[in-house]
Amino acid sequence: MGGGRKMRNGIVYIAFGNKCMRELEYSVKTLRKTHPNLKITLFSDKIPDNDQFDFVKLISADSVRVKQKFLLDSPYDNTLYLDTDTAILGPIEETFRIMERFDMAATHDLIRKDAKKSAKYPDYAKIPDGFPEFGGGVILFRKSTEVERFFDVWQRNFKKWYELTGEVRDQPSFRVSVWQCQDLKFFVLPPEFNHRTKKHNNIITRIKHEHNMWRK
Repeated sequence: MGGGRKMRNGIVYIAFGNKCMRELEYSVKTLRKTHPNLKITLFSDKIPDNDQFDFVKLISADSVRVKQKFLLDSPYDNTLYLDTDTAILGPIEETFRIMERFDMAATHDLIRKDAKKSAKYPDYAKIPDGFPEFGGGVILFRKSTEVERFFDVWQRNFKKWYELTGEVRDQPSFRVSVWQCQDLKFFVLPPEFNHRTKKHNNIITRIKHEHNMWRK
């Protein structure tokens, strides 16, 4: 399966291994239930057992992380990338309209500026505390020169992070890349687009905003 004609809006998944494929089956099921007409493309090292995908592109898992390498091969003008461990519980299709004004969007991650990562990764350390990490599992982007440059910068920053730490998580290098790409029109999605149940204790309240605090 494959497609050469570029289309307006669509979802992209990247999946390797049995665990990811099981997660993917569930995620796609929730997506088809809520948005039966949205186009879905899968990048994987094997053909899936079901026909829930409009396009499948076979790729080789020759890298510790492949988002930066393959996402620009999306067949869509506007792409919503989803990790396999996601479930679509509400409407998301209108979110593509954000790309009429911006190049890319993601949500803030629960991790803010992390001291351990800062100690290992100088480019990460010098970014201000108020510029947190972004979730790498839900990324909305449109085809543009600025986005092409971003993915090139992200590949290089991830390589640097991996060489310094040996760790494959991609949020630290994503944070650095967004900070460095000043021409990228980046929008922060509200938290309901990447709801996480895991909590992190490195979030420090800086400003509290609430009526009648003086009464307490």
